Amino acid sequence: MSAQELADECEMSKPTVYRRVERLQAYGLLDEQTEIRTSNNHYSVYTATLSEFAVELDDGSFEASLTRTGDESFPGEGEPDTADRFKRMWEDL
Repeated sequence: MSAQELADECEMSKPTVYRRVERLQAYGLLDEQTEIRTSNNHYSVYTATLSEFAVELDDGSFEASLTRTGDESFPGEGEPDTADRFKRMWEDL
């Protein structure tokens, strides 16, 4: 998804999206690729590298784990709810 698509879907400003994208990239949770258009309007699109995020609750304590994808594409790539997953993941951090 592009930054504009994320901003629209998550109902936040583009500067906020870029700040959060930079943070997720720093942790290796997003890949960035450039979409090249014939109109010279190039822009970045982002793909999640996270394939699984789990939280285990046990007697008042919790343990979180995550699994990242390798070179293969993210399982939810191209599905309309990708932005919703991104939004929920960010809100729960």
